[in-house]
Amino acid sequence: MADAKVQRLIEYVKGVRDGGDGARLYAAYRDDIQRVTPQEAFEVFHALLGAGSEPRDILTFLNKIINAFYGGLSNYRWSFPDHDGFLKELSAENRAMEQTIADLKPFLKEAKLPRNRRSLLAVVDRLAGVDAHYSKKENILFPYLEQHAPRFEGVSIMWAAHDQARKRLKDLRTMIENPDSSAAAVQAAAAHAFFSVLYLVKKEELILFPAAAEVLPEEEWAAMDAQRWEFSAPMLHERPAPQVSEPPETAASESTGAVYHTATGQLRFDELEAIFASLPVDITFVGADNKVRFFSKPRQRIFPRSPAIIGRDVKHCHPPDSVHVVEEIIEAFRSGQRSTATFWLQFEGRFIVIQYFALRDGRGTYQGVLEVSQDAGNIRSLKGERRILQWDSKTD
Repeated sequence: MADAKVQRLIEYVKGVRDGGDGARLYAAYRDDIQRVTPQEAFEVFHALLGAGSEPRDILTFLNKIINAFYGGLSNYRWSFPDHDGFLKELSAENRAMEQTIADLKPFLKEAKLPRNRRSLLAVVDRLAGVDAHYSKKENILFPYLEQHAPRFEGVSIMWAAHDQARKRLKDLRTMIENPDSSAAAVQAAAAHAFFSVLYLVKKEELILFPAAAEVLPEEEWAAMDAQRWEFSAPMLHERPAPQVSEPPETAASESTGAVYHTATGQLRFDELEAIFASLPVDITFVGADNKVRFFSKPRQRIFPRSPAIIGRDVKHCHPPDSVHVVEEIIEAFRSGQRSTATFWLQFEGRFIVIQYFALRDGRGTYQGVLEVSQDAGNIRSLKGERRILQWDSKTD
């Protein structure tokens, strides 16, 4: 049950959502709005989700709320964690985003736009690095927060905002590349894209970062600092080299000489790990409890993964708009109606096949889901036959 102050803030936000008079609502709840804290903001939006609001619907009025909360949130005092490499990198990327958008503005003057499109496109390419920034939050920071309190399920709203910004940046690129698009249309697309990115910066620094700094312990910040090196940082001109060390649990498992026995043979666990790493697929296993239990680390990943997702509910591992698909697949597998589901898509210039398999024991009892993703472009392009040895490249 929310405390009295949070309950009043919820009433205010619901009033804005329902189209009430903004000035009157603000006046009625002024004292609470001006003293709102990051943790309370999470409580408010978690309440909306719990009442049935979808993240994409909350986006339609979210910026109005952030603007109203700005005074209280900007006056809130907080400190970076002691082990702050991860959070400081996210903050540095925010500064780079702001600078890149500032660099874009001179190219958007209507009179100069027709001859500035190529230069504008080059700067927009720099802004494409925001995707790596969002991925680090989705795959590292969000899982740790979700483990600490139910209110942090509200990060699903920010994930929806990530996807909105991604789409608007993609639409902007399409608009710039189209020679028939007007200067006014390009400017409008740029405004939508830039405001999406800049408002996300504001939401991070007013709500997400201080809330995380208050609740996550030192050992989790250290873990996030180590995991960030799995992701790129294209927005930054300089990035120090990671401090590489062997995870103690890996060293321990290898030293025991443990062996995995089956009816068809046996493997040392380090051999089993090498097999997973050599397969040209991404494998993720979700147990019968819907928690992520394992993912492989092939040499070239297709989709980002971080150890932070181990133990995470699978519904939190996907963008909010696709969660219903994940839930439908799991329910069909659990009930026995289906055993496989296959998708294919174009992703970063590659043809990706994603397959889901229901896992069952010898009695047919549901054990979970195996997700297998593969870049099938080369396979798709094969023609004729090859019956003799022929190396395609030095990497084969």
